[in-house]
Amino acid sequence: MKYFYGLLAFLLISILFSVDVNSQSFDGEWSCAYATTDDGANGTGIQTITVAVLAENEFAGLVSQSALPWEDGDACYIVGYRNADSTHGRLGNYAYNTAFNQAWINGFDQTFLEHARDMASYNGLILVANNDAARNILVFELGEDSVMTHPKRMSANIDPFNPKNLWAIDTDNAGRVYVTTEGDSTTPSEILIFDSFDNEPAWSAGHNADPLQVIELPENGDARGITVTGDGQIIYVSNYVTEKIYCYRGNPDDGYELYDGFDFTLTDEPVSSNDVALDPGPWGLNIMQEKNILFVACANDYQLGDGYQYGRYYALNPNTGEILDTLDCAKWNFDQTGAY
Repeated sequence: MKYFYGLLAFLLISILFSVDVNSQSFDGEWSCAYATTDDGANGTGIQTITVAVLAENEFAGLVSQSALPWEDGDACYIVGYRNADSTHGRLGNYAYNTAFNQAWINGFDQTFLEHARDMASYNGLILVANNDAARNILVFELGEDSVMTHPKRMSANIDPFNPKNLWAIDTDNAGRVYVTTEGDSTTPSEILIFDSFDNEPAWSAGHNADPLQVIELPENGDARGITVTGDGQIIYVSNYVTEKIYCYRGNPDDGYELYDGFDFTLTDEPVSSNDVALDPGPWGLNIMQEKNILFVACANDYQLGDGYQYGRYYALNPNTGEILDTLDCAKWNFDQTGAY
């Protein structure tokens, strides 16, 4: 397996558009606000799989160097940014091809970042779905000049006899945490929902608690993206294998049901300029409630070379799954640099 990561570690984009309560209309062109290259003076030092946004121009990037959780040689660390633009804002010094595993340390309690795939933010904190032996959800925060440990963690290994790797993570406005487990063509992924720091003491001591809900996806596959509305009543989750996004409605107390009024399946069948067939799937998800838009990032599965020629976001109607617009990041990169 190879990496899909392209030259850009971060692509922050903006658009002018108007929205009414029933539909969306796009009245301008997408434009890049700023970009941070992985090998630049302001970059993370190597391929970056996800970004957690804390505030405007304040975010963190997660470096995760190995393709799969069972591979060795994984460099895994978080790079923070404050007052960021294309050339400024990075906290700390990260030379290109830096390789180390960041530690979460609280007194004598220590866990290293291992094969982490996703981060989320809540109240200025950074939550990481980690793949150490206990499958911890680890919490960090931005310090003055680096990313620091915050003294909260939770083991998401709810079945010690059948440990499952974690992938995607998100939070709602009440601080509840939603995390997905990895699956494959023969095993379905799950969504685990844990209560907030304020309501669940296990975040501070013991670090083991039963989830509020466990949702098994309706088909085998790998849930690589999750996003939830602020009230926790709607969950979207992507399945890379089936190339679908599922929508669940309900709440963390009473449970959720699959909503069949939402329908999105990625149907792209791109061919590279070298006549190589590419097979992308949906990865990261994010709901922009104030604009009533669901964003889905689509990419190839850890593929260098020709794989760089595909990488895009779709803006969807979150009620139906209809595609509203497309942001072709791979084309943008080619237009800017003359290469993929």
